[in-house]
Amino acid sequence: MTSMRSWLRLGAPNAGRTWILRIVALSIAAYGVHSWVVVGTGSRLIAEMTMSFWNFEEAALRFFLHQSAVAGLLIFLAHYTTA
Repeated sequence: MTSMRSWLRLGAPNAGRTWILRIVALSIAAYGVHSWVVVGTGSRLIAEMTMSFWNFEEAALRFFLHQSAVAGLLIFLAHYTTA
């Protein structure tokens, strides 16, 4: 956090900014939980045999948005469980 603060040239820690960023992080994590279910990440992680293939009718942006949200969920969990 300190390196990002210096990279973005932000001043001292601010309580309002901290709460806004926590709400944004919680929103990303909530969408990550939704995306976890939609994409079926749990069954893929335990190597369960599924018949789901790439849907070429679906937009690629939506797929990458879901994958990014799942990554955001895992980053959120890692950050707040180790802090």
